[in-house]
Amino acid sequence: MSEFDLRRLKVLLVDDEPFIRITIRQILVQIGIPQSNVYEAGDVKAALNETLRIRPGFVLCDIHMP
Repeated sequence: MSEFDLRRLKVLLVDDEPFIRITIRQILVQIGIPQSNVYEAGDVKAALNETLRIRPGFVLCDIHMP
């Protein structure tokens, strides 16, 4: 089994609550994902734009956003 390098993973956080995005960002950095590879969006339109721009490998999304 190959080992996955978290330092190369791009993560997109999508949540309308800034506190939640900050908290999840801190957790991701603690597990080894560089802060520069964690991107954020506060609404659906911004999330779609960021997805097209950065092509994240992983998306964490709030499913109860307006």
